[in-house]
Amino acid sequence: MQRILLTAATLAVLVYALVLGVKWLSPKIETDLTNRLTTELAQSGQLWADVAVSGREVTLQGQAPSAQAQTAARAAVARVFGIAKVADLTTLPGQTLSGTEVISTTKPAPVKLSRAEQRALAATENAYGLTILKTGNALSISGSVPNETDRALLLRVAELHFPEAQLEASGIRVTTTGAPTGWRSAAATVLFNLTNLETAQAQLRGRSITISGTTLAADFATAAEAKIRATLPTLYKVSFTVATTAPQEALVTDEPTPSPSQSVAITSATTSATTSATTAATPEAATEVSAEDAGMFAAILGAINPAAAPAASPTATTATTPAAPCATLNKVEREVLYFAFDKAIIRKQDAGRVTAVATELRACPTGKVQVQGYTDATGSTTYNQWLSEQRAQSAIRALLRQGAKPTQMEAKGFGETTQFGPPRAENRRVMFKAE
Repeated sequence: MQRILLTAATLAVLVYALVLGVKWLSPKIETDLTNRLTTELAQSGQLWADVAVSGREVTLQGQAPSAQAQTAARAAVARVFGIAKVADLTTLPGQTLSGTEVISTTKPAPVKLSRAEQRALAATENAYGLTILKTGNALSISGSVPNETDRALLLRVAELHFPEAQLEASGIRVTTTGAPTGWRSAAATVLFNLTNLETAQAQLRGRSITISGTTLAADFATAAEAKIRATLPTLYKVSFTVATTAPQEALVTDEPTPSPSQSVAITSATTSATTSATTAATPEAATEVSAEDAGMFAAILGAINPAAAPAASPTATTATTPAAPCATLNKVEREVLYFAFDKAIIRKQDAGRVTAVATELRACPTGKVQVQGYTDATGSTTYNQWLSEQRAQSAIRALLRQGAKPTQMEAKGFGETTQFGPPRAENRRVMFKAE
């Protein structure tokens, strides 16, 4: 009898300890899942989506701007390990939820407000603002966000897409009233697409957004504006004015070299020409673009094409001008740039390789190269595609600072489709193909 009682007591203690353990671990599990889900959604460009986690059960919610975006958010959540169940409460424009049932409507249900209430709401929304400043390696975000979840998402986007930045975010404050619908998506979309601007100032006030700054090539500005316009929530208006400026010294970082490679050190020439261009600030209807993993992702993370920039004024030539330098443009294919894990920053030890490529391009003004970016197989296919494009674009910016012309280069990302060696570091690279 005593043995039975002892066994029962031991089991009771074990059960009690197990219950306490589950209660202790549950918040940690929920925090971990929330962080990984938020990261996956941000990497996939689905900044409109929100998640609520209870234990291992996840609720996906928010209004998707398109059916492709809705599919992409579902796929992003499905890629996260450790989820027991997903409740999808997302809707499309023209739909609303009644409990867990999606109801289609011809238009959103009207909210009746008096004129005084309408004026008060407009004044409150217009006072709601956020400022994003980008200058070199400094990134500053200040202003209002509706809640801590939105604040965490902005910081995560900044961490992912500006890894080299010195981030100042102490000026972000939680202001629970006055935020227009879609505020988080609008703020994160703007921040997401400032990567290729040298300097940027983005002001969000109510549903009005103004973006100004500088870039090294007009196509960088055109691509950023197109992506922002295509993915902003409905009713938001954007004014976009970015000037093309003279290149400055390339930004490089000091990282270990994965493998030795010969490079030619050639002194760079200083660029003398300065161009200026301003993109139109006329609001226009958003367009949806499809991609393999999701249409919305392509609208946000699509590769730029500097070769599509307006052609530069033709350089005067004579019959005595030798064509020999262009015959050697294929020498650029010997140069390989390597990158640190999850980074798109040119390393200091690769500066000579950048100079060698830029010198060949300056010697052959009519020559063109395809700048090819690659990643290792770590992470999702969608994110790796974006990262490979960022590496190619980073190389183009470095070449522009060394005097190459935007019309000579085309960025193309290959993601993880080609692996060059068992060491993962060998696959984090940019290569050049003469055309």
